[in-house]
Amino acid sequence: MAQVVETIARRDDFPIDGEAYVVGKVDDGRYFFAWGPSYPFADDVPSYQIEEGESGLSYHETEEDARKAFLEALRSEFETREPCKWYIDRVFIRNGEMYDCGFYLREDGIIEWHEPIPNGDVQEFPIEECTYEDGVPVDLDDGEAIGELIPSKKDRIKNIFLNLHRSDSDWSFAADKFVQWCISKDFQVESFDNFVEWLDDDRIDSVWDFWFGYGDDFEKFADDWVSDEEREEYLEYCREHA
Repeated sequence: MAQVVETIARRDDFPIDGEAYVVGKVDDGRYFFAWGPSYPFADDVPSYQIEEGESGLSYHETEEDARKAFLEALRSEFETREPCKWYIDRVFIRNGEMYDCGFYLREDGIIEWHEPIPNGDVQEFPIEECTYEDGVPVDLDDGEAIGELIPSKKDRIKNIFLNLHRSDSDWSFAADKFVQWCISKDFQVESFDNFVEWLDDDRIDSVWDFWFGYGDDFEKFADDWVSDEEREEYLEYCREHA
């Protein structure tokens, strides 16, 4: 066994509650990346690599290599879900070039920089390539430490649903019932997830004119916006609450 002498970076309750990702150092000088419900929480870990099972462990000669494995695992996990992100009002430097006006730090270890002009480009850079003006590396923990949490796309749309479902939305009766149905299911429906994926970020706060004109034609609305598996459930809700 090897004794853990330093914890360098960690993400608790990730990717699920009770598990973690950890970068650390053991008493023989090696660096490691550990994941799962066991090794990230242990004071002593196996002195050899474990790549299979609920918990795993990989050893690396440098801290940089261990952090790289950590970030690669994070990014792989976020291929299937949206990462949190924070706005940090500081400049950063990459490859000798300074980027001003602040940036977004994402939970998957990516910096989003938005060009400060109308319809400007959005560029993405791995945090391991970026430092602050004073040379200090950008770190994942900076989001919670010095950043402003930005609501996710899904949370923004949820809030719109919650704020409007008891008022006249001017969309259509069928759309209003869709909103109420999603809320009644605590948003745990495939149709809501599909809508979130379909709606472009820059249209979230615009007028949702794509829901105009349906009136009380629930069947037509279901054809366009409700998954086949949930169609009858939505229509039944409309019949009961119309």
